[in-house]
Amino acid sequence: MDKPDHSKNTDKSGSQNGSNHAAWKMAGTVSMIGIDFTVCTMAGFYLGSWGGNHFGNKGIWIAVSVLGGMIAGILGAVAIIRGIMRESNE
Repeated sequence: MDKPDHSKNTDKSGSQNGSNHAAWKMAGTVSMIGIDFTVCTMAGFYLGSWGGNHFGNKGIWIAVSVLGGMIAGILGAVAIIRGIMRESNE
């Protein structure tokens, strides 16, 4: 009596290691969200620092720009998640 071969993992499309591909895709998505948020926040800091040096009141410029960068990062994360959700519905 032959034993079934469980050594090959296949997903719905027939490709091997489908679960491994999904894990890497999820890791990439989480990384993209973190990088997006970090870049937007740092851009806000540097923009606020530049504005403070040119117009005065450096602390207020930095605080407002960092908050704006954080909001932009959150909106970017939402866009990334929506794109992934749209892709998974297809």
